Parts: sequence; C-alpha cells; structure tokens
Amino acid sequence: MKKSGPSLKGTHFRIGITLLVAVTTSVGCGRGGGKLLTIPPCAKPKLDMKSWEPVQERHFRFRLPPGFREVKIQGIDTVVRIFRSADSSVSLTFDWGAYSDPLPVRGPEWVACEERIGGRKGRIVTMPYSDPDPRGAIILGAGVAWRDITPGVHLTMFGWAREPSGLDQLLGIFRTVRFEGSGRK
Repeated sequence: MKKSGPSLKGTHFRIGITLLVAVTTSVGCGRGGGKLLTIPPCAKPKLDMKSWEPVQERHFRFRLPPGFREVKIQGIDTVVRIFRSADSSVSLTFDWGAYSDPLPVRGPEWVACEERIGGRKGRIVTMPYSDPDPRGAIILGAGVAWRDITPGVHLTMFGWAREPSGLDQLLGIFRTVRFEGSGRK
C-alpha cells in the first residue's frame, strides 16, 4: 500500500491514510529484509525542551527545537501549519478543526497509547512510513490526536523523522502542548 503525507483534498485539509508518523526502526537495510522494531509511543524523550522556541495558536501553544522554520500552507476550513528542521530531516504538521484525524491504529506495525498532555487525554501513535524514495528508506514518525478540545473541534499533530534523534524531537514537541482556557478533559 502506498502511503502519502498530508495533502489538500476537497474543501478540507485531509490527512492521507498514513498522515502520521512512524516510530519504528529497521534492522537491516531499506525496506527489503529487515524486521521492524517498534518504539513505544509513550516513551518519554530525554530532551531539555525548556529552551525550545514557543509557537502560539489561539487555543493552544507548543515549543519547537531551535532551527525549525515554518512552511507556508493555507488550510481551507481548518488551521494548518507545517514546520521543518533546518536540514529538513524532521517535519511537523498540525491540523486544528472538525476533520482532524483521530489516528486509529491502521495496521499491525502501528503502536498507540493514551497519555495526558497539556491537561487533556491525547492518543499518541507510532508507525513505519515508507518513503516514496526509490531506495525504499524507512522514515520514523509519530502523531498525537486530541478530540473535542471544544465541541466538534480536534487537534492532530504528526511528523516524520529520518533519524531516531528526530523522532525524540517529535515526541518531545507533543509533550510541550498546552491548551488555553478552562474546561480541560
């Protein structure tokens, strides 16, 4: 099955079937013969995130490691932003709106857990993501989804990384999310 990253489809910013990000590593080379080892999505990253740069949205905020830059994109009926590391080895996207993906487990290689982040229950998912690169490289990734931040409005963040250190950054970014206002769930 071909997996794709985020795309604009219809009137919504829709996340492709693999919208998310993977948290697995390959033993062996490429896609061919290696056994995939899953990395638990709720493993706490061992990073100092206090010095990371703040990003403020109307209803939530989070932090990014130094060197991340925004890639401009226009959502139609949701708030969508994309950020990439300076060397493009890590990408992060978020979708705030009614159609944000709830990140269900979509295959045996997907791993999920629930964790309270920013005072709300979030679903963190990790999975392998095959790069469209002809070399068949495996990309590491992770995603997190919060449902009903306000009635009918959800937040999904997901990202890709080419190295385990980038995966730690993604999992760390998720842990910095804080929601504005009261009514925490």
